[in-house]
Amino acid sequence: MAAQIVGHEVRELPVPLTDHEMRERGEKLAKLYQRIAADRDTEADRRRAVRAAMAELETEARKLGDIVAAGAEPRNVRCQQLADFEHNILRILREDTMVVVSEGALPPKLRQSMLIPDPAPPEAANREEEPSEEDEPESDDPELLREDYEQAAYEAAPLLDAIELNGGTITRAEWADVPASLADVRSEMLAAALEWGVVVERDDGGIEPWMPSPGPDVSQEAQPEAP
Repeated sequence: MAAQIVGHEVRELPVPLTDHEMRERGEKLAKLYQRIAADRDTEADRRRAVRAAMAELETEARKLGDIVAAGAEPRNVRCQQLADFEHNILRILREDTMVVVSEGALPPKLRQSMLIPDPAPPEAANREEEPSEEDEPESDDPELLREDYEQAAYEAAPLLDAIELNGGTITRAEWADVPASLADVRSEMLAAALEWGVVVERDDGGIEPWMPSPGPDVSQEAQPEAP
């Protein structure tokens, strides 16, 4: 018996494309590849942004954790600069608690400012000249002389320290060779100390602190007799 058609159905089967359909499918394919590449770049940028945001949050969390653990956080606090010229130390104290937060050697400029007065401002030259202290007669007041001597001795503290470290005496040459940040004011300091009698220079060239002779024993003075 010959084959007969008994029905129809539709199936998806390969069908050759026309030239127009080939161009159309090729353009669509290219656009899809471009979209895929763009989406991948966008996803990479998003992941980098997420990682950066997470890192920032973790850093902030660590900082807050340290603050909570310490019970304190860094803030701007007004501090004082306290200069100890006698021991050549500069201390930094916080004014809210007056606790020393750091200390170190005095800067050379600050050390020299204690010994060398600041130059007069330019406008002082236009002022009417006033009599200086040098033109005034020297006072014989023992109290004023004592204050001047103590001030001179205070300013000559580095010289006195060098003498003590050198065994109680020092020569001009030895003083000139002492390592210090006061090289420019050594000679002025020595001259002032000699002028005020803080130190004395012996005939052999040695320089040593002046030792005042003991005064009279007031306790041994005659007391008035009782009536």
